[in-house]
Amino acid sequence: MAPRQTSFEQYGNIDGSDIVLGNQSLHAEQINFGTGSDNSYNEMMQQFGQFNNDGFRYQVECPHGQTLGWSESHPDIKSWLSDSSSLVWIVGNPGAGKTVLAKHLLTTLEDKNKRTIYFFCDRRKKETSQVVSILTSLIHQCMLQISRLGWGHCKPEYETRGPKLLESTWGLSNIFINMMSDPGPEEWYCIIDALDDCDETETTELFKCLVEKPQASTNNHYQKPRFFITSRPCEAIRSKICKLENAKIVHFTDTDGKQLNESDIKQYIADHVRGFRHYRMDENQRMTTEGDLVEKAAGNFRWTVSMIHLLRKEAPDKYNDLVKSIPAEMKTMVAEIVARAQTQTLSLLGLVAVVQRPLSTAELAAITNLKGSPLANLISLGSTGDEVRDRIRLGEEALKIQGDRIHFFHPSLRDYLLQTWPEDKFQQLHLEVAETCLMYLTSTGESYHPFRESEKAKCAAKYKVLVDTQPFVEYAAAFWPAHVQLVGFSRLRTLWPLLFKTMHVTRCRELSFQVYKFFNHEEHIQNQSFLHILAHHNLTSVTELALSASQHGKIDLDLNARDSKRRTPLWWAVAKNRVEMVELLLNDQGVDFNARDDEGMSPVMVSAWKGFTDVTKIFLRPGFSAKVSWSDQHRCTCLYWAATSGSEDVVRLLLEQSEVVEGIANPNLGPSPLATAARKGHVQIVTALLEHGASPNAKDDDDGRAALSWAAGSGHAPVVDQLLRCRDIDLADTDRKRKWTAFQWAAAQQKAEIAGKILDAMAKRSHHDGRDLISELFLEVAAKGQDEALGIVLERHCLNPDWRDRYRSARRTALFLAAEHGHAAIVRTLVSSGWVDVNARDDKGKTALMWAADEGRTSVVQELLALEEIDIPAVDLEGRGASDWAQASNHKDIQRLIEEKQYQKVQRSRSRGSSGTA
Repeated sequence: MAPRQTSFEQYGNIDGSDIVLGNQSLHAEQINFGTGSDNSYNEMMQQFGQFNNDGFRYQVECPHGQTLGWSESHPDIKSWLSDSSSLVWIVGNPGAGKTVLAKHLLTTLEDKNKRTIYFFCDRRKKETSQVVSILTSLIHQCMLQISRLGWGHCKPEYETRGPKLLESTWGLSNIFINMMSDPGPEEWYCIIDALDDCDETETTELFKCLVEKPQASTNNHYQKPRFFITSRPCEAIRSKICKLENAKIVHFTDTDGKQLNESDIKQYIADHVRGFRHYRMDENQRMTTEGDLVEKAAGNFRWTVSMIHLLRKEAPDKYNDLVKSIPAEMKTMVAEIVARAQTQTLSLLGLVAVVQRPLSTAELAAITNLKGSPLANLISLGSTGDEVRDRIRLGEEALKIQGDRIHFFHPSLRDYLLQTWPEDKFQQLHLEVAETCLMYLTSTGESYHPFRESEKAKCAAKYKVLVDTQPFVEYAAAFWPAHVQLVGFSRLRTLWPLLFKTMHVTRCRELSFQVYKFFNHEEHIQNQSFLHILAHHNLTSVTELALSASQHGKIDLDLNARDSKRRTPLWWAVAKNRVEMVELLLNDQGVDFNARDDEGMSPVMVSAWKGFTDVTKIFLRPGFSAKVSWSDQHRCTCLYWAATSGSEDVVRLLLEQSEVVEGIANPNLGPSPLATAARKGHVQIVTALLEHGASPNAKDDDDGRAALSWAAGSGHAPVVDQLLRCRDIDLADTDRKRKWTAFQWAAAQQKAEIAGKILDAMAKRSHHDGRDLISELFLEVAAKGQDEALGIVLERHCLNPDWRDRYRSARRTALFLAAEHGHAAIVRTLVSSGWVDVNARDDKGKTALMWAADEGRTSVVQELLALEEIDIPAVDLEGRGASDWAQASNHKDIQRLIEEKQYQKVQRSRSRGSSGTA
């Protein structure tokens, strides 16, 4: 025997086999060397050691940087390390990093001199039973570490049975149990990676050997190894572990959908993206790239590593194409997943691939429980949402649960299915989902009535009860049309009887459409007919079947049915821009294409208003346009609605029609297309209308505002420029309500540049007309108190502030008009110019102070009295002063102000006189 504490190191061969055994420290007191019977022992060790090739372990990558740090602080893993009777199952979807975690934990335990035995399963190595391989490897590792276990428990059995012992799982399990029952202080840590690589029979057998059989054993010395098992979600493993006591389950994806390895993937991506020197990214670009890769990784380390490898080799301009592709390693993995999937799993994968949004676990449970459902073969997943969640989360490797919704473990799987499955298979899947939706809506309609309310917010509590008790109703109502469109025409005939039966029932149809609208947060409009529904969802192929059945008398179909807003199926087809549906309906002689809704909008007006060029062209076809009504009861034409919406293409299309252009030059024939286009700032439409003879002075019907007024007030400079080019534009035109010109509107809205353009145009017009339009405007804005406009006039034009309009009575100045109307700010602006005679008189001798006193304009009176040069005692031609005018109009406060100010002035004058005499 070798001296005590002498150590020997054993290293396995690297040959890529399925069993991994690392280097072990073997102490001398545990090993016997000799001859004779030792030869049989060595033979036994060689037989058991044939599985102990550790190449695979060393092929597994080590954790990147400080990744997997979370595993040492995870409460369930810490509990496993401290509880000698515990078992922990690490569950993760393919490519999550489970094997790297197993290697990391194994290395950590070995560094702490813990007794470890382990096995890395590999589905590709199937020369013998996985159970035999696992048990044989674990026993061999025990014998290498403690030789007495081999001499005492294994050798006697081997001498009796020889190599045949390695074919007996029951015999091997007995040896393992006896080894674990051997008296001694040793604690064993047993790590088995990728247990899902065993088939269901092997998994059952292994659990019997390692867990169930020892629990039934009467050996009081049995020390349960601390089992650390990793696998993909696997129903065979789930069904066994969920029955065990003191077993912990740690999933790489928590119940909220967050990945335990999320921070690891972020770190891995960040470290490598920083090394992409050929990308030449700034900090923001780098962070954006990292975020994009983290999102597309979806918690999958296999995809992350593969994609980083591709990006490192390729040029930056291939980035978008690469991240959309399936890396070769991922493609191989998903192909293996699909190849080994059972019938039920394939059905589930097909369902997840075709649904229009991820289903919740409650929705899936609802449809599997639906009587007669084509998807009833999924019933074994569970009858409740919780059961389905657990079954998929722990039992389906290809799927994961995020936020209670069912997703592929990675988008690459869906891409792979779309690439490899035939179109016919997907059409069949869509047919099954469509049938399920319609059957579910029928079932719901038998138990529930439509809501009276038209908005979801008004019946929120009742609606919640519906979707809680009927979990699939929202999906069925919202997405059955999408599946119908994808079934293919041949299968559509198969679906037609069920579809018509479901949507022909008023109660079911109304509730279904109401849920659809509420789901999309839209108002529900009642009384939708079967044809309305088809038009809403653009189901042209179904409509063809319906029209054919109606023509042959098989069904009763009302082409001009009205909903609660008097809208026909054609109206909705136009409103939704369903070109093929519009053509299909218009081809039927019975359709009323001029039918108006309760707002007076006909289909063609809706098309023009929404700017649908292709639909509008249908109504403009020769021989058809003459039958179309181009205006409503409010005299609003299609051209008006197209100009309002800003659809230049539709406007130009309509301008080619004689029926539309007729009367465009008359500004009094209904609401003006030009005015509304100018108001909205659609300069190209304004130009087109002017080119076709529209009057530049056209006004709207409500306020009587002209196009230039609207464009100026709204700040649309290009439109103003276009209108100012028209020779016959009326610059002095005013609206009906405020009597403002375009210049005044622009100034009031603080559009100084536009106001200046109009003012310059007025100045040119004054030169040609011989009228002083600028000075007239100056008096106008002063009288109306438009301080902004007054400032613009004073700034851009050198005029006499005391100018008097010879066309106005009493020949008053701007100061007179501002004082009379009480515009103190205007008075202040005029006075501050330094060019105004504050004591000027009109034809009757009245001054500005007298006008303000007469009209009771207190603020103006105060402004004027504050001027040193104001002549308070002045009287008019009738001998009345400002105080007299205030008294006559019963403005006593103003009278008092004037008299006090006059008294103060007299006193100051006397004071100055006395001082001079002295």
